[in-house]
Amino acid sequence: MILNDNNPSDKRIYPSRWECKKGKHLFSSVDNRSEEGKEELLTVSHITGITPRKMKNVSMFKAESLVGYKICEINDIAANTMWMWQGAIGVSKYRGVISPSYNVYRQKNDDFLPDYLDLLLREPTLVDVYHSLSTGIRPSRLRLYPEQLFSIDFPVPSKEEQQKIVDYLEWKISKINALINNLKKQVRAINEEKQVELSSVFTKGIAGIHTNFITCTEPVIGSIPDGWKVMKLKYVCKMYNGDSISDSEKDDYTTVTETPYIATKDVDLQSATANYENGLYVPENSTFKIAPKNSTLLCIEGGSAGRKKAYITRDVAFVNKLCAFVATDIDSKFLFYFLSSDIFALQFKKEMTGLIGGVSIGTIKRLFVPVPKIEEQKEIVHYLDNKCEVLDKTILLIQKKISVLMELRQSLISDVVTGKIDVRNIDIPQYEHITEIDSEYEEFEDEEDNVTGGGSWRSSLWLSQIRKKTDWSH
Repeated sequence: MILNDNNPSDKRIYPSRWECKKGKHLFSSVDNRSEEGKEELLTVSHITGITPRKMKNVSMFKAESLVGYKICEINDIAANTMWMWQGAIGVSKYRGVISPSYNVYRQKNDDFLPDYLDLLLREPTLVDVYHSLSTGIRPSRLRLYPEQLFSIDFPVPSKEEQQKIVDYLEWKISKINALINNLKKQVRAINEEKQVELSSVFTKGIAGIHTNFITCTEPVIGSIPDGWKVMKLKYVCKMYNGDSISDSEKDDYTTVTETPYIATKDVDLQSATANYENGLYVPENSTFKIAPKNSTLLCIEGGSAGRKKAYITRDVAFVNKLCAFVATDIDSKFLFYFLSSDIFALQFKKEMTGLIGGVSIGTIKRLFVPVPKIEEQKEIVHYLDNKCEVLDKTILLIQKKISVLMELRQSLISDVVTGKIDVRNIDIPQYEHITEIDSEYEEFEDEEDNVTGGGSWRSSLWLSQIRKKTDWSH
C-alpha cells in the first residue's frame, strides 16, 4: 500500500493488510492550561521524545511561572511545532505541562497502542512528510500546525500486530543495546587510562625524569617536581567568551565562507575536535570575537560545562557558552592537555554554580595550573601526542563499531515499524531486557532540542537518522 495522498514527496509504503486513516479521524487537538503551574515541566525533543525537564541536562531558559502552560496527560501526544520537521513529537509517559507554543493531541478512538504510536510518530519517512508540509519563510523556522498533521495519512495495523512489533523490537534492541554497552565500557576504560596518564604527567612529569618533588599548597594538585611552578591561569593565558547568533539570525550567516562559527554542538566530546563545516560563517570584518588557531575552546555553561573542549586548528568565531583560552606564557598544546585533565576538571567542578551549571571566566582565571619550563612543556606535549594518538585510534575503531550497531538498530526499527519486516509469526524467547544505553560519554543536551545522547531505546533510536539532517537547534 502506497500512501501519497496527492503529496509527491510522500514515499511511504505499508502492507496492504494495514488500514489507513487521516490524522483528523485519529487525533484531536487538546488545549487545557495549567491554572497553578505546579505540574511537571516536560520537554519535547526529536531525540529524547517527551521527557521531564529535570531528567535532562538542559540549559535553556526556564520561565518563572508555568501558569498557562499546556497540560499533557499520560498517553497524550506532545509536539514541538517548531521542530516537527525534525521529528520533535512523541507519546508522553508522564503527566505534566509543555510550552504554550507547542501542541497537544489525543487519540479519538484508541486506534494505537501508545508504545507503537510513539515509534510511528518519529519514523523517518513520516518525519519527511512533516517536513514537506511544514511552512515558514526560513528553513530554520518551519512550523507544522494541527490542520497539516490532520491531513496526513497514517497506517493503522491491528492492535495485535502493533503489540507484536513492540515486543519484537524490545527483544532485538535489547540484544543490540547489550553489544553497544559492552563497547562503551571499553571506551570508558581507555578514557580512564588516558586520565591516569594526564594526571601523572601534570604532577610528576614524564616518568623517570624527576626524582625530587615538593608539596603544592593546592591539595587538588598535590606534589609537583622541584623546579616547577603552580600559577593561576590568568597569568599564562587570555580568556574570553564568544558571541551568540540567535536562531532567527542563523540563516543570515550561511552565505559567507570566511570564518567558521562554532556552536557547542560542533565540539565533539570524545575527540576534542571542532566541526568547521557546519554551514555557519561570519564575515571577515565582523565584530565577532575570534579564537585564533592553536587556542582551546572550552564549554563553561550548561550540561557540557567543563567537558566539551577542542584544540582549534584555524581561526573561528564561537558561541558565548564557549570560552577561548589563548596561551601567552605557556605552550598552547600543553594548556589544552591540562584543560583535558582531571586536575583541571576537579577544580572546575568545585566552582560550578547556578541553575544550569557553569563557572564564570573570573573564577576560571583563579584556577591553578602546574607549569614546568617551556622546554619540558614541549617534551610533555610530544609525549602526550604519541600516547594519546594510540589511545584515540583505539577509541575511534570502537566508535565505528558502535556506529554500525546504531545504524543497524535504526534500520531494524524503521523496517519493523513500517511493516517491511513481518514479525507476526516470530516467536520471542526469554531474554534480558536492556532498555538503556550507557550515556556516560555521550554529549549532554545544551538546549531543549539538542542532538545527542543515550537514553532508552525508544528515545534514542532515531539518533543516526536525525544526525543526517541539518541541525539548527544551537
